[in-house]
Amino acid sequence: MEQIAKLQGKGMVLLKSLVISYFVTGLLLMLLAFLLYKFHLGEGVVSFGIIVIYVLAAFLAGYYSGKKLKSKKLKSKEYNVSLPCIILHFRKENSYAIFSFYQ
Repeated sequence: MEQIAKLQGKGMVLLKSLVISYFVTGLLLMLLAFLLYKFHLGEGVVSFGIIVIYVLAAFLAGYYSGKKLKSKKLKSKEYNVSLPCIILHFRKENSYAIFSFYQ
């Protein structure tokens, strides 16, 4: 019975962190849209702003869930998935082929 309660507790923390991530992302994207409207920002600035917003929202959600679950380190599986995605994204010659939404 205690294991089920722990799983429900972890699930609720992860659900709350997901909601926090969505909320922060929405607010910051609305702010970026307002800045784009007011200052006529360039495409490069907006693209960089979107990437920063997503990274910041993911960091805040991870920080929240880590504090609530009292987890201090990532498992090696998480590094194995995220690191190649980041490397492939920032390599200029591959970024347009892999992420077709930039075209």
